[in-house]
Formats: sequence, C-alpha cells, structure tokens
Amino acid sequence: MNDNFTRAARFEGPDYIPMTFHINPACWNHYPKDALFDLMEAHPRLFPGFTRPGEDWKPAYGPNAMAARSYTDPMGCVWHTADDGIVGTVLGHPLEDWSAFGTTWHIPDPDHTDGLVPVDWVEQEAQWKAVKTAGGVFRGSLRHGHTFLQLCDLRGYENLLEDMWDGEPLLDELIHQLTEFNLALVKRFVENGCDSMAYPEDLGMQLGPMLSPAMFRRYIKPAYKRLM
Repeated sequence: MNDNFTRAARFEGPDYIPMTFHINPACWNHYPKDALFDLMEAHPRLFPGFTRPGEDWKPAYGPNAMAARSYTDPMGCVWHTADDGIVGTVLGHPLEDWSAFGTTWHIPDPDHTDGLVPVDWVEQEAQWKAVKTAGGVFRGSLRHGHTFLQLCDLRGYENLLEDMWDGEPLLDELIHQLTEFNLALVKRFVENGCDSMAYPEDLGMQLGPMLSPAMFRRYIKPAYKRLM
C-alpha cells in the first residue's frame, strides 16, 4: 500500500493529503470540454496521470444520471433526472405499499449486484488485485445512500418516517435484510484486502437532520455499527 496513504491514515505527517477529485459529470453539458481538459492538465495533483482523450470522447453517465430515460435499479427503485450527469431522484418506490414486502419484492442477491447496478464480481476482484499488485490503494465503498437513503428510496421519505414514529415491525425486518445485504458487500471488500472502506450517506438537510437523533439511534445506528 502507498506509504503516504498509510501515514495520512495514521496522522503521521504525510507529504500530502490523499484525495479523489471529481468534475461533476453534468459539467460536460454546460462547459466547453477543452476548457475542462485544460483545467485538469493544469492540476496534476488533483488529476494524476490524466491524458487528454481524442476528439470523439464523450462523458459516461451513470445509469441513474441520464435524462433521456428512467432507470430501475436492482432494488426496484425507479430513478429520474432532468440533466445528464446529475444523479436522479427516486420517484418510484417499490415498497410504497408494505403488501409488496416478501411477495412481489425481495432483497436482491449481493452475489450479483452492489444494490445500484449489476456487478460481475469475478471481473471486479481481478481489477482490485491488479491495483494491489501495482502498489496502489484499494478503496472499498458501499453505494451512496446504503442504509437510510436506501430505506427512503424503498418506502418513500414520509412513509419511512411514519414507520419509525409508529414502530412498524416490518421496518425492523427490512432493515435487517438490508444490513445483511450491505454486510455481504463489506465482507467481500475486506476479504479482497481493501485498504480503506467508505460508507457514503446523507443524513442532513440545509437546516437540520433528516430524522430525529432518537430515530437515528433506534433504527440506523445499529446497522452502522454492524457495517463499520
């Protein structure tokens, strides 16, 4: 593993702070691509190893970030966006009605998906091995919104908060199944020697949290503890 990364993780005075810098994919729709390429070439520390692509290059958007069509992920959530490159919003909630739980809806198989897209784990593990062999840093990560936001996407935000307030027993079972799904992914990363794990999630709005501290401690914190 990269020595500078190790020293940063241990607060031992690294030469620089490791970081990953991204240009939002939607920028390619709104700015001249050569101007963005110039910016990337001017900052090699932010974009190490960048090589300007050919004239026929086009940005690749995630399946839930394409305006031309909706996207149904392996969880059954239906995504929509108005701008290519901007991650969409889930407007189709597969568990909007609890009657679908365990009948028409089932948690997907983590051997075939990360929850957002189908995954060929054999191919993925080969890529991880190549990174490690080359002395790079293998960063594992769950998908963004792996627990709380996933529950919002499955049930709908208002439905989810009402479930928490009412003490809906099916919610506990759903969280259990979701946590087992996520835990299978974490174990796969760890077993393949990941150097770090990320658990990206949004819990706050502009003026406060998306759920009360009491509800967080009751429903979300136990899942986090198992995963982390």
